[in-house]
Amino acid sequence: MHLSIIIPVFNEIKLLPKILFKLVRDTKKINKEIIIVDDSSNDGTKDWLQKINSKFNFISIKKNKLCFSKKKKKNLKIILKNRNEGKGSAVIIGLKNISNNVIVIQDSDLEYMPRDLNKMFNIIKNNNADIVYGNRFSSKKNKYHYLFFAIGNYILSSLVSILFKVKVSDTAVCYKMFSKKVIKNLSFYSKDFNFDFEFTSKILKNKKWRFKEIDIVYQGRTFEEGKKISWIDGIRALVVILKVKFFS
Repeated sequence: MHLSIIIPVFNEIKLLPKILFKLVRDTKKINKEIIIVDDSSNDGTKDWLQKINSKFNFISIKKNKLCFSKKKKKNLKIILKNRNEGKGSAVIIGLKNISNNVIVIQDSDLEYMPRDLNKMFNIIKNNNADIVYGNRFSSKKNKYHYLFFAIGNYILSSLVSILFKVKVSDTAVCYKMFSKKVIKNLSFYSKDFNFDFEFTSKILKNKKWRFKEIDIVYQGRTFEEGKKISWIDGIRALVVILKVKFFS
C-alpha cells in the first residue's frame, strides 16, 4: 500500500522547502509520491518549483539536507497552474494526478507535523478505516491564534455531524487521509477553502465508508505569518454543506 501526498501551494517560498524536508524525513517508512500543485504563486515559489521540475523528478534527504535528483522511478510531481483560483482548485488537480491507493492532503506551511501521517497511514494500511481525519481540538497544547475561527469550525463540524450522522470534530482540518476508492465516483467543484466542507459532506453522505479521527499536533500561524482564510469562508461553507445534503 502506497501513499500519494498532495501539497497545494500559494506563495510559500520560505516555508515550502522546510515542510518538504520534514515530510521526507518524518515519513521515511512510507512508500510515497509527493504531488505539489502551485496555485500561480508570485513570490518566487513558482519559479523555484519550475527550476526543480525542469531537471528533477525525485526528492530525498542526503546528509540531513533536502535533495532533488533524476531517477527512473520518480516520487515527485510538480504541477504549475497559470491562474490563481484557490486551495480547492489545486487539490482537485492533485487528485487527478495521483498514482497510489491512499491519499492525503498536506498544507505547504508548518502548521501540521508530518510525523502524524504515519499513524493515519497505519490505520488505513491495517484496514481499520477507509477515511482518517486529524483532530486539532484534541489537545490543549495545540496552538490557535483566532478563537473566532475555532468556534466557527466547531459549529460547522457539529452541523456536519448532525446532518450526516457521523461524529466529525474538525471538518476544516488539512490532514484528511483516505483510500482512493472513497472518491472513485465523486467530483468536486469548490475551488477555495470550502473544498474541505464539500469533500467531507460528500464522502460522509455515502454511508459505507469507515471513518476515524486521531489526535494530531497543530501549531497555527497568524495572518502576518501567511494564514489565508476569512470569516466569509464560514458563510460559504454553510451553503456548501446544505447544498450537498439536500441538493447533491
